[in-house]
Amino acid sequence: MAQVAVGILPSELSRQYPATTGYPLVFFGSVCRPQMHFNHHGKSIFMAKLVFKLRDVPEEEIDAVRRLLDEHGFEYYETHAGNWGISVAGIWVTDDQRHSEARKLIDAFQEEHASQMRAVYQQQCQSGEAETTLQRFLQNPLRFILYLLFAGVIGYFTLAPFFELGK
Repeated sequence: MAQVAVGILPSELSRQYPATTGYPLVFFGSVCRPQMHFNHHGKSIFMAKLVFKLRDVPEEEIDAVRRLLDEHGFEYYETHAGNWGISVAGIWVTDDQRHSEARKLIDAFQEEHASQMRAVYQQQCQSGEAETTLQRFLQNPLRFILYLLFAGVIGYFTLAPFFELGK
């Protein structure tokens, strides 16, 4: 028997999560998750697990992770941070038995991807194409100066009480 915590997600939104077809969806705040099912002993037989967080991840890397999961036959769905940005944006594997397998695949992918990005950055540094601090300053000097002032104000208020102790 299926248990519903809040309510079933409207059908027009379920099109955003095509990997979850066949599972009823439940809407928890701004997070959409497939519904957990229980057998007649009350034991859960379905629970999605977070396999990859999407916060501050470039779209190309997210697409590569999606392709990787598709190629290896994983069923998954995505959640978004929501309007306030406080929910977990991530990719969830719907079969908790295969979670560790998916995590190992993603870990291997991330190691390879990170080494490729480091090589690209090293190549850019050697050829002089990498962005320097001076170039960032020249692109937007006002923002750069405001950030420095802000850091100085925070440093002052953090250290000022210690200077007063010495008097």
